Amino acid sequence: MSVGTSSTNISHNNHTAAPPSSIPSHTSHPEETPFDRPSSVEAEDFESNVAGYRHIVDHQVAGHGARTHIYVGETQGMRFIFNAVKDSKIASCAHYVVPPANKATLAPEDLAFLQAKGAFEIESEDLRGELITLYFRHVHPLLPVIDPCTFFKQYEQQLRDGGPSPSSQLSLLLLQSMFLAASSYISPQGLKRSGAPSIVALKRRFYLRAKLLYDFEYEADKTCLVQSVLLMGFWFGNTHDRVDSWHWIGVAINLGQALGFHRDPGRSNIPLSTRRLWRRVWSCCVYRDRYVALGMGRPCRIVAEDCDVPDVSLDDFKTDPALLSDLSAGAATTVQDCEQVSPIFLELLQATKIMGHALNCLYRPSLKVPPPTTADFQTLDSELQNWYANLAPMCRTEAISLDTGPGESSQVAKVHKYFVHITYHVLTILIYKPLVFNKKGPMALAGNYDEDSAVAAAAAWDRCLASASAATDILRSLAEEDLVSALPPESATILIIVLSILFLHRLWSSGFKQHLASQKVDLALLILRELQQKYLAARFISAYYTAAFQKIPQEAAQGTCQIVPPAWAGPASSGGGGGGGGGGGGAIPENASENIQSQMDHHLQDQSGSAAVDAPVNNHNEVYPFNGNTLSPSLIFPDSDFFWDYDLTEIMGQNFAEDFSTDL
Repeated sequence: MSVGTSSTNISHNNHTAAPPSSIPSHTSHPEETPFDRPSSVEAEDFESNVAGYRHIVDHQVAGHGARTHIYVGETQGMRFIFNAVKDSKIASCAHYVVPPANKATLAPEDLAFLQAKGAFEIESEDLRGELITLYFRHVHPLLPVIDPCTFFKQYEQQLRDGGPSPSSQLSLLLLQSMFLAASSYISPQGLKRSGAPSIVALKRRFYLRAKLLYDFEYEADKTCLVQSVLLMGFWFGNTHDRVDSWHWIGVAINLGQALGFHRDPGRSNIPLSTRRLWRRVWSCCVYRDRYVALGMGRPCRIVAEDCDVPDVSLDDFKTDPALLSDLSAGAATTVQDCEQVSPIFLELLQATKIMGHALNCLYRPSLKVPPPTTADFQTLDSELQNWYANLAPMCRTEAISLDTGPGESSQVAKVHKYFVHITYHVLTILIYKPLVFNKKGPMALAGNYDEDSAVAAAAAWDRCLASASAATDILRSLAEEDLVSALPPESATILIIVLSILFLHRLWSSGFKQHLASQKVDLALLILRELQQKYLAARFISAYYTAAFQKIPQEAAQGTCQIVPPAWAGPASSGGGGGGGGGGGGAIPENASENIQSQMDHHLQDQSGSAAVDAPVNNHNEVYPFNGNTLSPSLIFPDSDFFWDYDLTEIMGQNFAEDFSTDL
């Protein structure tokens, strides 16, 4: 039993069974295997499971008792025959509320195993209180996957009942997942009380508990499962772990689509409160899907064209004031605080939609996909600028500068608001980088640039550099206020994009300009190393970049590569290469848009497949434009999953993996 925890037998109406008080030594019928079930039970479960679909056809609606939801899918499936005979009552609906099927029960030996492994252990009340406070202060504003009012109603009822009990409605799986996400921000005193040697070790404790409960299907509520695995996606294990953030986000998306969260319930008999919760949960799936795809260099799982669920709005975050009267004063205040900061998530959600458009349009790996057109870049840039120009008032720079509240909640909210602006600068880099480096851009024809192309590429590079510098300046401001520890997990992904531009700027600069560029690189690395104390992904990224930054100059000295700036990085880029563009807005050079559009019109007449001409192809189907041994930026930081497939022990040595495991 862990220090600061107590073993509990938590069970609730959505659980399969309460954990046993003792471990059985054998089954009641030795001739039966653990997989055998009485035929009568099989028949009863079968009838219970098919009853829900009969309710759909018979137009029956569940009463006031227990209910569950069924999503029957698109019209090419079961709904087709009713569509063909024009039975609009069924053909027009895909979501239904029906009586629940019989709950499956775990075998006693399974429950005993879970108890022996500590899956039912839960922290002491004071530590739970700290973690819950941290969750709603740090995690919930950027991932509002649960309803705060409902949570506190269940949690405080549990406290009034004297602790966890079989009648509790609070999901143990969800609670352990919340603790996993919140433990990144635990205080030194809280960490000491937990008995864990490090934040990473504490996160692993909660992750393993949650994973056991998930693997044994202890939680039956499918909406709760989506919420829980989204939070489990904040765990990033070792490089060779079978499951990681990518896995859990995929599970959440698959479950959400199976429940129909991506579709508009329309005329279905789904209550408004449930619809609002579904919209929020699905929005969180979209948000995490885009950021994980960006950080890992993998495709977005959610296809926007497959979704017609209405956009989440401020109304979906509002709580009926009458419900707050049932909560304690502290809980009611927390619920109101969550509602007040909801515009931050809505802005970031809009940003991730643009991110998804950019990834799908500009970073598709297949050579069969035609290169982006002028219209593609114009559309993406227009979307980005329109979003940024119309930020919610509380997220605008002038409003943040006036946000000087002394409370910790106010300071964390400031970090989240600044994160909106950092995201804008990263999206700018994401959109303009292909014009300079990417194989599909008009400048990527085996590295050959004519004079006009060089001007356009230089303008795009200036935009990337200005945004990387502006993002670094924001991070510097947060560091000066000692707020780096409040940065969200997605900050590690942000630094991947920013560091690549900053390093190339340092690589291609000289003299005082190089010194200034080095300062920005060092600052970004310093912040990354600070984040690695709690975010495992930051450790991998830091190790990769540290090794890469050392390796490239060494190989250049040995003559195996040449650190040669591209042709456009000469006089044409001198205006933006100084360091800076460090202003908060990251403005484009005055004639940048005209240069880029003019040259794209010239080069994108008919370029399908032309980027592959005379360009070597690696085993990831990525085309790398370079001449001879000249070092190409796309070779240093390819926009693919190369980084995540790379064995870090090859560049850091065997001791890296051994040292890394000491915290676990």
